[in-house]
Amino acid sequence: MKIVWWIDHLGVGGSQKVLNGIIKGASEIASYQAIVCLNDRVDLRLLKRIEELGVEVRISNKWKLMTGITLIQTWWWLRRGKYDVAVTFLYFSDVIGLMLSRLSGVRKLISCQESSNKHYSKWHCWILRRSLKLANAIVLN
Repeated sequence: MKIVWWIDHLGVGGSQKVLNGIIKGASEIASYQAIVCLNDRVDLRLLKRIEELGVEVRISNKWKLMTGITLIQTWWWLRRGKYDVAVTFLYFSDVIGLMLSRLSGVRKLISCQESSNKHYSKWHCWILRRSLKLANAIVLN
């Protein structure tokens, strides 16, 4: 099984710690794992631990994301990789990761909701509701 994990950033945070733990456990069942990180804010110690597990990490930045370069490159990479499962963490990963994964032919899409999202504006909630409809499953913390 090939799994692609999506996260907004790999800085210090609860979702990042959860992702690191899940990757360790999934390494027993997954033949290949990769992470798409949508921001270049990275905790280097966490990145090192993840890479030591044999996980490919693709890091973008805000400029590439805003210009669409990341979208095109990641869509192409996903299509070639033929991933079985995509798992998203945090808002931008839910919106971008679910959409690109679906367009790339990933069949199982899972969203991990790590917070109450009470701080989101009505516009953010509206976008998130539409994005989450792409998911096959939503896991609540």
